Amino acid sequence: MKKLAILSLGTLSLSAAISTPSQFVLKHREHNGIGYNTGYTTAEAFLASRWKNGFMPYADLRGHALDDGRFAANAGLGLRYNWAGYTVGGNFYYDYRDAKNLQPQQLGGGLEFLTNSYDIRINGYGPIADTTVEKAPKFVKFQGNGAIFRRRFKAALPMIEGEYGMPFGLRCGLANFYGAIGPYYLFEKKISGNRLGDAVGGQARVMLDVIQRFGFQFNFSYDKIYKWVLQGTAGISIPLGNRETIFKSKSFLCEARNQLPVRKEIIPIDCKSKRALSSSRIIFVDNTSSSDGTFESPYPTTALAMANSNSGDIIYIFPGDGTTTGYSTAITMLPNQTIQGSGVKLDLGGGLVVPAQTNLFPKLTSPGNTITLTQNNTVKGLNITSAGAAGVIQGPTISGTNRIEQNFIHNCLNGINVGSSTTSTNYVIIKNTIRQCTQDGILLNLTGVSSNQVNAVIAQNTASGIGANAVSIDATGGATAGVAVIDNQIGTSTNGLVFDTTSVAQANVLAKYNQASGAMTNGMLLASSDTSTGTYTLTGNIVNGGTNAVQINTALSGTLSANLVRNRLIDGGSNSDGILNIVSGGTTTLAVDLTENIITGLGVGTLIDGITATNFSLTATNNLYYNTSNGGIFNTGIITVTGDYSYHLTGNRFINITTRPIRLASQSATLMQADLFNNVLQGTIQDATLLVADGGNICATIIGNSAPGFNLELNQSNPAILQIESPSPVSSASVLAMNGFDAISETGTITYVPFGTCP
Repeated sequence: MKKLAILSLGTLSLSAAISTPSQFVLKHREHNGIGYNTGYTTAEAFLASRWKNGFMPYADLRGHALDDGRFAANAGLGLRYNWAGYTVGGNFYYDYRDAKNLQPQQLGGGLEFLTNSYDIRINGYGPIADTTVEKAPKFVKFQGNGAIFRRRFKAALPMIEGEYGMPFGLRCGLANFYGAIGPYYLFEKKISGNRLGDAVGGQARVMLDVIQRFGFQFNFSYDKIYKWVLQGTAGISIPLGNRETIFKSKSFLCEARNQLPVRKEIIPIDCKSKRALSSSRIIFVDNTSSSDGTFESPYPTTALAMANSNSGDIIYIFPGDGTTTGYSTAITMLPNQTIQGSGVKLDLGGGLVVPAQTNLFPKLTSPGNTITLTQNNTVKGLNITSAGAAGVIQGPTISGTNRIEQNFIHNCLNGINVGSSTTSTNYVIIKNTIRQCTQDGILLNLTGVSSNQVNAVIAQNTASGIGANAVSIDATGGATAGVAVIDNQIGTSTNGLVFDTTSVAQANVLAKYNQASGAMTNGMLLASSDTSTGTYTLTGNIVNGGTNAVQINTALSGTLSANLVRNRLIDGGSNSDGILNIVSGGTTTLAVDLTENIITGLGVGTLIDGITATNFSLTATNNLYYNTSNGGIFNTGIITVTGDYSYHLTGNRFINITTRPIRLASQSATLMQADLFNNVLQGTIQDATLLVADGGNICATIIGNSAPGFNLELNQSNPAILQIESPSPVSSASVLAMNGFDAISETGTITYVPFGTCP
């Protein structure tokens, strides 16, 4: 009988040995813990092999759905070794947590020593990615001559913990009690000099297990950061091993060597708030007050505020009673000063931003120039008028970077009249609204010697009701300018955007995404004269209305390069005007490049009118001309070019063009080179293409053009040569075969020459 019992016990042990402690666990924990403040539900798959030669490798996968709708996860690998009832093990985990404004990842490792009488565990955790965040400072209030902000920091904390645990009584009964206790340490993290973490704590847990299926646990901990924490957990375990073996050996899953790994599942995050006082001195103005310039008691006038200010101060103005009382004195700013209205946000730098405190702009006025800039000034959020001068003007010596932002400027001689004649200066002029100025809305007036470099961004402004130019860049003398004019809205003005260089000045101007519409002579005017150089790039603009949508004008010995890309040009002028009008006089150098523009309206699509220049070229690629009333690309008047002279027309579409879509004539003594490649002409009323050599020589290459129903007209008169390149055999028939014209009409003597003859 004794032998039978021993045999039965051996058989049971063997059966247990061939099973696996793999199990699926579903549990819920409430409600907060070390480094998190919400409960969560966990699904865990513990996947282990059978014990073999005393070893058991395992994988542990846990997913957590937090009560606030966020997610966390753990994935680990481990190995245990058992001998003589003692088990040692090690594990390695990857952890992830989705928290607000922070999604940390970490690596963790643990060591364990397990016996039937007690257990010892040591775990360490080290965040590796997205471990800290500093939230934008939040404005709290003004106080005195400053502003108070609250700064918030978050950090995922490295951690180490140890635990000693033991069962209360047997490990394997119908109901089993287990308790553990140990210390932990949250390591320090620094964010912008602020310390988080650095806390020693203690923790304990008590667990009740019922028939190795149902578990209940209470956790207790304390540290100086999270204080007292009490949690409760309830869960169910479903064995995944051999059911028959597990049923026969009720102690199999509760053996020390087969218990689940114990470790922290949620990455701890520490949050800290800190109040900070801005370093900038703010002088407050309110015309309903009468005191000392603090927030609690502002100055009543801008004159008093300026008299008591220093370089670098911020003059912060409230609308007061809504009138100009106390706000009618001309202001000359000191270096590095800001004058700001309370109706827009105040940026103090370093991420410190005060939101708008009112919904009105304070009203400032003066008989002369209302605000005069000096060095590194900002003018923002003001309602400015000046009956006889400028709303904002530069001082006699000006430098640094000056910003004019979000102002309403109206009823002035000039709205903004700035520039430089003595030093290099930068301007940022954005989001201003300018109305009813008798001269210019925005005038960037640049003069001086070649060492003066002026850079400017003029963006997102609105200007209308302007007597002269809505936006004018006027560079003269030795000034050098780099200007970006972007996304401005231009209404009724004499001219919309005007870019002009004279007297050896140099300007590089980018005009992008602007819209100009209304009654005006020129939507955009590009000019260069008197040995100056203007380089103009126009991209994505919409110009609607005016005598000319765009006029390009060079004079004397100016050099101008104009690159127009993807603009929409619409002209409401007369039939004789050019939607894009190109004029040149003197010994200028003029190069115009048109790419992917849409050109429509009254007048000529592109009118080259009376060119007198040393060098001239027009390149038009993939443009759409439609419904123009007096031609597409059309030159007229006396064309006199003494140097390089060329037209390159490729891939353009001409649709419903009244009269000829292409007319190129030469009266110049120099040879005009004309390339016409792959252009498409549809619905044109008169004959499609005309080349006229009238006292000037032309050599043309005409390939791949499609103009069904229309002729190619070639006209030679006066002492001139008109040459057309042709494949072999060299003839008009060969040229016709390479294109889609119905016929070639010849007047005078036309010479067909082999390819490669034109320069």
